[in-house]
Amino acid sequence: MKIRTQLIIIFILFLSAMIGIGIYSNYSLHVTEDYNQKLKDEKEMQRLVTHLQYRLAGISNDERGYLLTGDNSYTEGMKEKDKYDQQQALEDLPCLVLPSKTPYFNFVCNL
Repeated sequence: MKIRTQLIIIFILFLSAMIGIGIYSNYSLHVTEDYNQKLKDEKEMQRLVTHLQYRLAGISNDERGYLLTGDNSYTEGMKEKDKYDQQQALEDLPCLVLPSKTPYFNFVCNL
């Protein structure tokens, strides 16, 4: 083989390797972006659940305080904490989860 033929073959192999690496990098980037979006959705769901959990724990503490002491200031605390719409938070949660086979979740997400 001539040197020119060998150089052409090496150049073609190098070029095809670069194209293959580019295609793989592009695919890898898209997969990483998809996983990143899923992770963001899961973190948002976790944040909503934690917020709801703290609200319910606060209401429970106020109820316990009212039952133990009979002080009406605890009822005001419960009313203040109840301003947050827990039902709306619960309805927001299923929409963050992947589509479910449960008709209720699909109905709530399509509203």
